[in-house]
Amino acid sequence: MDAHAPDPRDHAPERSADRSPETGRRAAHKRATAAAIQAAADRLVAERGFAATTVREIAAEAGVTERTFYRYFDGKDGIVTSQLAAWMHAAHDAIVARPRSEDPARAVRMALIELAEAIERTPQRELLWAFTDNPSALAAMRRSGERPLVRIEQLITEALLERARTADQLDPRSAPALDRFACELVARTAVATLRTVGAERRRSRADGADRKPETRIAEAFDTLQRLFSAPEQ
Repeated sequence: MDAHAPDPRDHAPERSADRSPETGRRAAHKRATAAAIQAAADRLVAERGFAATTVREIAAEAGVTERTFYRYFDGKDGIVTSQLAAWMHAAHDAIVARPRSEDPARAVRMALIELAEAIERTPQRELLWAFTDNPSALAAMRRSGERPLVRIEQLITEALLERARTADQLDPRSAPALDRFACELVARTAVATLRTVGAERRRSRADGADRKPETRIAEAFDTLQRLFSAPEQ
């Protein structure tokens, strides 16, 4: 990952250094087991797709029992949730970090392109895109109390409002007028774009085209701008 790409590890919880050797070994073992399960899921989903991969297969690939798997993750959808949370916060930070000269739609567009490029370089890319258009993954997340699409909308909204507040503090005369309504509208449009790009990504891979998601994101925003800028007949 390059120096400018958001790193979801920045949002990982810090671990206390004040531990006994035995506690430290147990914690290390748990981290290693969780990492092995994650890596197994990454490999199998990349090879077979999310829907065709089962928990039993992931557990066997990781060298653990299904019972052990469920001690760490709430099904294969839980693996998506655990990875997605960090990338959600990375998206928030990427939007906040965009130049203040960019309007909200441009800031979100460029941040999502940057994020998609970073995701495509990770082993988790197939898992991470599963939430956009896989009904079973979304349904399982909702049952467990997770609403990933709503949470992404909230984080994008919060990021845009934070950018506006910062711009106002730096130079009130040049700060764009931006209220929550406008921020939520951009955020929901961005989530719809991600879902459409995710579905297109799945279709293009099935057809052997495999177009880059970051290219599709740029095309999606261009298309929206063209459609909404078209003169009335």
